[in-house]
Amino acid sequence: DRRSMRVRPRSLYYYLAFPLLHHVAAADVGTPRHIVAILADDFGWADSGWHSSQSDVETPRMDQLIKDGINLNRHYTHKYCSPTRSAIQSGRNPIHVNVQNVDPTAYNANDPVAGFSGIARNMTGLAEMMKRGGYKTHFAGKWDAGMATFDHTPHGRGYDSSLHYFHHMNEYWQAYYVHGNSRDLEEYPAVDCSGTSYSLHTIPIDLWLAKDGYEGPAKGLNWTGSCATEPANVSYPYWNVCPDDGDGSECPPYPGFPGEQVDGCIYEDALFLQFVTDVINKHDPSSAHEPSTSYVLVNEPLFLFWAPHIVHTPLQVPKSHLDRFQHVADWRRRRYLAMVNYLDEAIGQVVDLLKSRHMYNDTLIAFSSDNGGPVYQNGTSGANNYPLRGGKASNWEGGVRVNAWASGGLIPESMRSRSLSGLSTAWDWWATFAAVGGIEDIADHKAAAAGLPPIDSVNLWPYWNGSVGQSPRKLIPLGSCVSKGHVKGYDQWCTNSDDKTTVGGVIVDMGSEQGLWKLIREEEIGMNGWQGVSFPNSTTSRFEFYRDSSCGSDGPGCLFKLDEDPTEHNNLAETKPDVVEVLAKILDEAQTTVFSPSRGKLDAELSCAAAQKYGGYWGPFVE
Repeated sequence: DRRSMRVRPRSLYYYLAFPLLHHVAAADVGTPRHIVAILADDFGWADSGWHSSQSDVETPRMDQLIKDGINLNRHYTHKYCSPTRSAIQSGRNPIHVNVQNVDPTAYNANDPVAGFSGIARNMTGLAEMMKRGGYKTHFAGKWDAGMATFDHTPHGRGYDSSLHYFHHMNEYWQAYYVHGNSRDLEEYPAVDCSGTSYSLHTIPIDLWLAKDGYEGPAKGLNWTGSCATEPANVSYPYWNVCPDDGDGSECPPYPGFPGEQVDGCIYEDALFLQFVTDVINKHDPSSAHEPSTSYVLVNEPLFLFWAPHIVHTPLQVPKSHLDRFQHVADWRRRRYLAMVNYLDEAIGQVVDLLKSRHMYNDTLIAFSSDNGGPVYQNGTSGANNYPLRGGKASNWEGGVRVNAWASGGLIPESMRSRSLSGLSTAWDWWATFAAVGGIEDIADHKAAAAGLPPIDSVNLWPYWNGSVGQSPRKLIPLGSCVSKGHVKGYDQWCTNSDDKTTVGGVIVDMGSEQGLWKLIREEEIGMNGWQGVSFPNSTTSRFEFYRDSSCGSDGPGCLFKLDEDPTEHNNLAETKPDVVEVLAKILDEAQTTVFSPSRGKLDAELSCAAAQKYGGYWGPFVE
């Protein structure tokens, strides 16, 4: 059931969702403006220095960037990885591109346009759109927005160069795909090439390179067997999936643990950082300094998208950073905070480089997590979203309200050190970046020709630069799915091929007098609960088993006034039926617009045959 966007003219949903459609008021661009987008993975709300009161959380460089920029206090994403990344790279709410966290090996041969995981084949990519403004475009890190064809890779979506992995996660020290979300392959299906005609001697590596006319496996960058971290008694696909009742010994954080780190092993995020710094160092080498100024005269603007693996599982980090957190008693929290600190330090290095190359003053740096922090698996993912409710894989605030900021020299001085509480989303980067870059035409003409939904990104640049006092974003539909065939009857991750896109809730800004409201209408929601100030700890239990069934269709749903109750403690559905009625109508209208293709089954034969062809690397597998 692949539908084009259908909205009722003059409906409340239409005006809230589409304040601007295909044209943005572009900035008056003189000197080319650089944009660095940073998308962290699984970065919990209370794991940032600006949201935590705990001295164990160390993010000094990001804390300073917020002082020099803007804290985006109500910034939203999808509740987990692939849909958020698909949304950002396509400029669409996940309900209009992808709400499923499907393994990238999915394929439906009957639908050559949308029968794949991630972004539909005929949708224009963010980097393709940025090229309309003359940008040089580069990508590093986690992709997770499709792999099936060469059209689905970062290069196929418009990035001039890229170094990345395709799956939801991989191993930090050797780049093997690691099934780190769950030990239950029925709950979270994945392909490992065992039992196929193309069983390989080793588990395929997930690391791909596009550079200087080459696109293919990033051979020679995944290091040697001496850098392996899995113990001898642990077999794939359970490498580095930390047991709920373990002490961390079954999922070592670095090669050689618990002793000295093995020499010569390169951490994956160090590899991505090197790629990022190389791009900056090599950008526009013919530039010359303008006399008597600190600016660089550049011929072409830079668009750099950096998506670190951190802080997603497996919880792996170099010994040098882990040792800084020996005072943290809980091994899960110790590793997680060390990874966050590594990320913070890496961001600082990039900022320092931009300044040394005299590019910082002409740069916008935008940062977001891809979802809330994971609190499942008995806390073995390490995150904390205190005081928000829930976490990753839920539409509670802890799953979708995330750490985000904007900084860099392009933020006007009058806006620096501000905290903005207007609504924003990660997919608003599309229209916002276009405005910063002077790009007026932001429509997806290729998608329109294929009958696919249009972009629904909102330009936030006037809000960020102080031209307007309120966010133009007034509505956020929250995507989810309905499963009819999942083995457990409840598909928390939307990984089943029979899942259908649904709108699980809406957040609506009804103005200063009426406030900010959220309606959730889902039959069952996991991660139902609140973490404490110190989480995980010795009493941590499995949050995914805490499910709420009070927000379903049998009743009015669950209604929260977020500006007064950001932690979602008080369900006002029974006492505010008039508000429920308004939000329910908006939700129902949003439901009529959803994009819900059949993405097919996981195709082990084709994907593993391709892995064999590529010499043991994952990559495109459909012609």
